[in-house]
Amino acid sequence: MIKKGGLILRKRKVWLISTIIASIFLTSCDSIEGAATEGNEQTVVEKDNKIDTEIQSSNGSGDGSERNLEPKKNDIWDGYEGYAKTLTEFELPERGLLEGDEAKEVFEQAGHGLFAVYENGYVIKKESKSVFVLSYIDGKRPYPYGTQSLALFKTFISTITGELGLFGENMGSRNKDLGELTNEERDMISKGSMSWRKLHGNSERVVKSLRQFETYFAEQGYDDLATWTTDTVDLYEEILTLDHTEWKKAYTNYLEGAERIERMDMVIELMSKKS
Repeated sequence: MIKKGGLILRKRKVWLISTIIASIFLTSCDSIEGAATEGNEQTVVEKDNKIDTEIQSSNGSGDGSERNLEPKKNDIWDGYEGYAKTLTEFELPERGLLEGDEAKEVFEQAGHGLFAVYENGYVIKKESKSVFVLSYIDGKRPYPYGTQSLALFKTFISTITGELGLFGENMGSRNKDLGELTNEERDMISKGSMSWRKLHGNSERVVKSLRQFETYFAEQGYDDLATWTTDTVDLYEEILTLDHTEWKKAYTNYLEGAERIERMDMVIELMSKKS
């Protein structure tokens, strides 16, 4: 039996992960430490912080500084409103939904009525329709039932948005345009040092995670989201073919991909507040 944060879970490996930690890219369970017992593996993937406006307080250093999340696009809704509606107006699936004692066997807080608990290991917050706990079996993410893929996508986008910063103490700090980089920051990328490794590592994680959603969305008829995912993955995938001598192209791709992810997160948040 394991007790963490007031939650007791039996016969499971439990990983309680803060969403401001970079390892929460939902790609693999291998690098995250946690308490272990027999059975499946659970990961808490809910994001607690919310975007109230287009300015969000940063979560890294806790110094009260703010970062401007407003994308370069004058209208953040341009081309994104349809995505936002799809990702906020969907209904959770009935397939595999557990009730009563069966639900509590998977997730003991299920009795509070705040969560939809499923036989394939997904625990989804009903209000936000985002994944709160996800049980991996043999180190693999279970295939989602229907709109579970939308809930998981929302959680991934919400989580990764604050993890794409490359410079400074604040992990969520917004990256500068290429022409705004200082000589020191240019060196940190162009010489293959820490920022280059972080850029490359983040790109690899984004590719590994988002690529799976291409399959989910294509099979479930969300063609527009499948296309958005492919276009975003392609930007990061090209980075993986480049070395640090081609850092300007890599950095440009990275910025474009980060802005796409950031816009997606913002329109989902803002659409949720409208509904």
